[in-house]
Amino acid sequence: MKISNGIENVPKKTIDIGANTFQIFVKSPRTWGNPSITQESAEKFKKNMKKHNLSFDKVLVHSNYLINLASPKDDTWKNSINSMAEEIKAVQSLGITHYNIHCGSHLGKGEEYAVNRITEGLERVYDSLDLKLNICLENSSKKGNNYGFKIEHIGKLFENFKNSEKLKVVYDTCHGFDGNYDIRNDNDVEKLLELMSNSFGIENLRFIHLNDSKSPLNMGKDRHEKIGKGYIGKDGISNIINHSKLKNIPFILETPCDDEEHKEEIKLLKSWL
Repeated sequence: MKISNGIENVPKKTIDIGANTFQIFVKSPRTWGNPSITQESAEKFKKNMKKHNLSFDKVLVHSNYLINLASPKDDTWKNSINSMAEEIKAVQSLGITHYNIHCGSHLGKGEEYAVNRITEGLERVYDSLDLKLNICLENSSKKGNNYGFKIEHIGKLFENFKNSEKLKVVYDTCHGFDGNYDIRNDNDVEKLLELMSNSFGIENLRFIHLNDSKSPLNMGKDRHEKIGKGYIGKDGISNIINHSKLKNIPFILETPCDDEEHKEEIKLLKSWL
């Protein structure tokens, strides 16, 4: 949901399109600049969340796209830590309890380097704040030198980060499909959930980015498609939204749609339940 017309208006706009959860940025996702949410706007936002019966624990804030805790470039890495800290302060002022980041790209330095670099970055963020929310690690698309396209990658970060109780997971269906995690039949979904259980604990899966894919399985293109229009299709999406272990998890649409199109997608998804 866009915040350009006032972050305090997001709860009502969410209800208006038939949704009961949402994802926002707290600033432009393509700049390092700090959020500029006033205390007045934050208080109005919290009031409207309660008015429209939306749960602070089941909405999500996505970090800006420049953050890369795996980067070997010191300026990018330090900017990422500082930017995360400033965004988290803004998220906490809104009362939202989950903040989503991509694991990042190691730019060819390797997976072991990425684990250590990300872990140190997370620890610096943690030490700089009174952290009251959960940092959600999102699985990435398998392209370039991204870290996090394997479920086991995320498990490694849980193992290494000393404050792992503050880590949770967001699973993106398009990114997963890019990384060879098929969900078009029930057995594949069961295998995926079992892998999550073994890697980081299924109880730590808190959100799903529900996206179809413009690219076939295992292509690593990261091209989101409208629900039912891509290679995951109705069968794959239906398997996820109807799985008994996922029925209480919020699903966030990141499909290439405006609000009215999302309204139609939500109707479609509810008809598949």
